[in-house]
Amino acid sequence: MDANRKTVLIIEDNASLRDILVQFVKRAGHQPLLADTGAAALGWLSATRPDLVLIDLGLPDIDGESIIESLKASPRTREIPIVVQTAFGR
Repeated sequence: MDANRKTVLIIEDNASLRDILVQFVKRAGHQPLLADTGAAALGWLSATRPDLVLIDLGLPDIDGESIIESLKASPRTREIPIVVQTAFGR
């Protein structure tokens, strides 16, 4: 794989938004990894170490905040940058 081509884990349950994010990541020259549930995201995170995580907070099974806490608790994943995108008002 090209050393400049980074992997981006997209954790999003909305298919339309996920498709937009995939196109954005590909156009930036990077490799998207896709998860539509928290469980799928945790599977990716146990198998690989993406360069960036784009995460929705409102997932159907495990909330995004819990996934972020897991990422930050592990020495293997705590340094991965995380971008939160959500429809929730805060």
